[in-house]
Amino acid sequence: MGCHVTLTLLFVGWSLSSCSPPRMYYQVNQPMTWLQAQNFCKEHYTDLATFESHDDIRMLEPTIPDRSWFGLFDDPKSWQENLGNESNSWRWSVTGETGKTTFKAWASGEPSYSNGNEVCVIMNPDGTWADTNCLIGYTFVCYTVTTLKTTVGMQIRTDADMTDPAVMEHFLQQIHIRLTNLGFTDFKLQWKNLPSNQTKKT
Repeated sequence: MGCHVTLTLLFVGWSLSSCSPPRMYYQVNQPMTWLQAQNFCKEHYTDLATFESHDDIRMLEPTIPDRSWFGLFDDPKSWQENLGNESNSWRWSVTGETGKTTFKAWASGEPSYSNGNEVCVIMNPDGTWADTNCLIGYTFVCYTVTTLKTTVGMQIRTDADMTDPAVMEHFLQQIHIRLTNLGFTDFKLQWKNLPSNQTKKT
């Protein structure tokens, strides 16, 4: 039995070889506290900026005009200077979790946790980071993640009943495993069955 189906792959991330999802950054030149900036970014974009490599920072061209908030903050209950391991206290706003990479760009002497209240992070005009009081008003950097959508047409010949939801789900799981092994992350798969009058005949 021949069956023609179209598989839609919705990527909300990127392959592992690219290190991080495709992002667009936006400088907002309106001073706010870190929490106000976070709320603004979540309302108008994705969140306060996440940086996982120097390439991400270089996307802020030519440079940021002044000290600016971005999406890194600290859990004061478990303060540590380190960044990039499972036990560190630094978290990204968008996930509330530690980063997937060991990338960090602290300025000399930072983070300092001065007076026990510097738990939010700014970026200096040279791209380095410093922790500071979350209640200070700074400009800030938001970001959005680019969603990629790819439609793949597949001609399948099988004795299995491809109208059976269980069979289709099993087939999707196999494709998902294959794509994951190839290094793709954060994607969704969905069937789109063509109407019978559009099914190709061979």
